[in-house]
Amino acid sequence: MAVLPAKNVWMKQLAEEMVESGSSISVAASNLGLPLTKDELIRTANREEFQAFLRKAKNELRTRVADDPARSKRAAIGALALAIEGLLNEAKWVDAVAAIEKLAKIEGWVGSESNINIFQGMTARDIEAEKKKILERIELSKQSAGQAVPSGTTGSA
Repeated sequence: MAVLPAKNVWMKQLAEEMVESGSSISVAASNLGLPLTKDELIRTANREEFQAFLRKAKNELRTRVADDPARSKRAAIGALALAIEGLLNEAKWVDAVAAIEKLAKIEGWVGSESNINIFQGMTARDIEAEKKKILERIELSKQSAGQAVPSGTTGSA
C-alpha cells in the first residue's frame, strides 16, 4: 500500500480535485491515486478540516470564474442559448419557452429593455452640452423668423 503524504496536504489536494473536476470524493481520490478505503473517505468527508479545505477550494474557483476576463454578458447569453438547446433536445417545452422568454428580455427583444435609449453612453455633461446647442438653435431660429417678417405687420393675414 502506498504511503500518503502529510494529512493536510492530501486532504487539500483531494478537496481541490473534487472542485476542479466536479467529482465525488471517491473519484477525486482515485484520480489522485490516493489509497483510501471507502470508510476512510467517508470519515474524511465528514472531518471539519476537510470541509474547510473544500469551502476554500470552492471559493477560489468562484473567484477565478468571477475574475475571468472572458466572462461577459455575451458569454452568459451563449450559455443560456446552449441551455435552451438542451431543454429543447429533452423535449422540456415549458422550461424551454420560459428560458427563451428570459433570453428575449436579456437581448432586449421584449419588455422595457427593447426601448431605444438615445442617451446611452452619454454623461450628464454631454447631455447638458447637447441641450445647450439645441436651445441656441431654437433661439437663432426664432430670431431669423422674426427678421423675415416685414416691420409694421403682425405676420397674420
